[in-house]
Amino acid sequence: MTNIESPNIVLYILILGFACGVFDSPPTRLPNTNWTVSFTNVVVVTFKCLSFKQGLSQKHCPVSSCRSDDQWSTDYNISCTNEDCFTQSTGYKGKVQCTVSGITCQNWNKNTPHVPNYQLDVSASNYCRDPSSTGRPWCYTTNPDLRWEFCPVTTC
Repeated sequence: MTNIESPNIVLYILILGFACGVFDSPPTRLPNTNWTVSFTNVVVVTFKCLSFKQGLSQKHCPVSSCRSDDQWSTDYNISCTNEDCFTQSTGYKGKVQCTVSGITCQNWNKNTPHVPNYQLDVSASNYCRDPSSTGRPWCYTTNPDLRWEFCPVTTC
């Protein structure tokens, strides 16, 4: 995986040979954030809060991914409250609901597309959690070919 932190996403994507919406609509920077470009199996832009304020987390996915039609996904957003980061991964109670590659998380109490090893309280919904003490929030994915993946949740 390659990570690039820069205000000039278009330049780096062109240099590396990716053409995802570079001339049409690269992801718009969200307020109070910086972002990182990652290259794994997909190209993603992950937004991270510059600071956190007191408050309750809102449902969000801070990832814009390059879709199969070579356009950036536009359903990304971010919540920057003190619930949106963690000091201990097992205590994370924020509302990030996607993985580092932008895949929507599966509800913890559903059995499709994956049968979970962990059943969490219904309030966990499809939010990232760490019931296995991996050290980082994760979730089961809605992609039948990828059982689970870490989530884009930062440490406080």
